[in-house]
Amino acid sequence: SSAASDVYKRQMVKAVNEDLTECLPRIKQDTLLIWGDLDTATPIADAHLMEEKIPGAGLAVIPGTGHFCFLENPGVFAGIMRSYFGVDQ
Repeated sequence: SSAASDVYKRQMVKAVNEDLTECLPRIKQDTLLIWGDLDTATPIADAHLMEEKIPGAGLAVIPGTGHFCFLENPGVFAGIMRSYFGVDQ
């Protein structure tokens, strides 16, 4: 329904705008950030901030791609994933 759609939209705006930067140093899991350098939805500056704040995080940037870098250059994305997980071709 339209009312449900409006509620969903409002909740999504709240979620997207929530600043969780203070939580980043508490992440203990291995973290690999994969980013498109042309991402306008979540700018590369956010990636650098996360890499800095998450202990031991790594950042792989896929040049010439945006927010959906995994779709825009799936070959490079797959290579990054294979390398990260130690999987042979």
